[in-house]
Amino acid sequence: MSWTSNTMSRSATQKNLHESTLNHLLQLAKDGADVLRNPSQSKELVDSWLRYSEKVVELATKEYDPNIYLGYLRILLAIQQKNFSPAQKVKTCVDYILEVLSMLS
Repeated sequence: MSWTSNTMSRSATQKNLHESTLNHLLQLAKDGADVLRNPSQSKELVDSWLRYSEKVVELATKEYDPNIYLGYLRILLAIQQKNFSPAQKVKTCVDYILEVLSMLS
């Protein structure tokens, strides 16, 4: 494989990784919004979504930009240390995801 085709292949891979990351984070933000709209929003539902969101962010960003995941872990730690309501926890996480999406778009 020549240098040019190898470089083009890496570029295409990076583009696919970027799009995949955007798609996963966008879906996660939509899922979080669904949790926020759920009238029977229980602590168990929110805790489950928080665990799920942490895994999605990890898997979606670890090859693209691990700093996104590290930032998300900081958010998760901060909301656990504060006396946030379940809705505030999800909203804080969704806000971070939306901020990341705006930076990546």
